[in-house]
Amino acid sequence: MVKRILKKVASKRVELDVKREELKVKGEELKEELKVVAKENISKHLSLFQKLDKFLYEPTLLKVPIVLVLTFLIGLLLNNLGASITAPLIFTLLKIILLFFISTYLVFFVIHLIRRSLKKLMNAKSMWTLFAAYALFIFSIMLLFSSIYDISERSNSGYLKYGQCTDQFTPEGIHNDTTESHNYFYFSATTLLTVGYGDICPMGINRYIAIINAFVGNFINVVLMVWVISNYMKRKDEDVENGKENGKENENESVNETTRRKKS
Repeated sequence: MVKRILKKVASKRVELDVKREELKVKGEELKEELKVVAKENISKHLSLFQKLDKFLYEPTLLKVPIVLVLTFLIGLLLNNLGASITAPLIFTLLKIILLFFISTYLVFFVIHLIRRSLKKLMNAKSMWTLFAAYALFIFSIMLLFSSIYDISERSNSGYLKYGQCTDQFTPEGIHNDTTESHNYFYFSATTLLTVGYGDICPMGINRYIAIINAFVGNFINVVLMVWVISNYMKRKDEDVENGKENGKENENESVNETTRRKKS
């Protein structure tokens, strides 16, 4: 009786172990399927983003000036029509939409420049290409932060001013401050390059943006450029080794060719 019970318990345990292994295998298969689906979705979204990016910004020297000129002309047209019509509310809304569109377009254009310059930085084949990509990358980061400073002032969250900073910030006093500064690119450049002349200081939320701006500048100089240069030197060493191997192969082929001629 006891032996039968023990046999049943042992057989049940074996069945449970088999089922556990089957569930484990099914779980692994499900994980792999989820990974494949996630990769496919990410690749689809990336391809759509790349197509949109290419449609909006490439070729850059052609499409970006055309968009800026068209936006300027539409803005002039809306101003003239709004001044000549007694109910300019619609034209005011259209101007706000146009301003939002051009601001969004320019911000994403800066991100496009950062992506392109970073890609060139990581795949530079000469020192000239490396230097040009680095200059374009730094310029793009400066443009990005200058756009953020501009947006923060337009949203009445902060602004830049000449002279000494104070803790007394009010959104209503932004345009009443006679020391207000619009040199966003200059301030972004001096902060990113950690120069800090002190002639312009941030107010409001721009203080925290300036901290991030300075941190990004230090990160680029200390971490990113070390990584880029080490990657560049590694690629150069690989090219030298590949050149040596190709030279040896060519030499062996020439030796074999001479031996064949001698035999013939």
